[in-house]
Amino acid sequence: VASSSAWKVRDDGQAAYGAVQAGKVQFARNLHAETPKLIEKSTIVRPGGMDTEFFAGSGVDTSKFMKTPEVAQIIWRYVEGRRPSSMIELDLAQMGGHIDVKAFDRDGNSWSFEGHNPH
Repeated sequence: VASSSAWKVRDDGQAAYGAVQAGKVQFARNLHAETPKLIEKSTIVRPGGMDTEFFAGSGVDTSKFMKTPEVAQIIWRYVEGRRPSSMIELDLAQMGGHIDVKAFDRDGNSWSFEGHNPH
């Protein structure tokens, strides 16, 4: 699991955080490619803002962030029903009252699930 900061341009003093997130994604991609007999299937998840303890006491308004149980449920649904590709990447974003999911596979295919209601 990385963050959407792995691909977003940030101007809020979080450059190092974004670099670490991008590094985690690239490491997972390369590890999957280098060890196909050990890692048959893998999933990279890049959620947007998550309402977690990380922000406790920080003053950041997390009221519009995604809730951890909802994101976990969405990830599990897509992992269970995954396409044949050996690697899938998921981007999740809170959009109003629903979560949009964009998926990509190693073959360059992409698909999206807009308006996903985790309940």
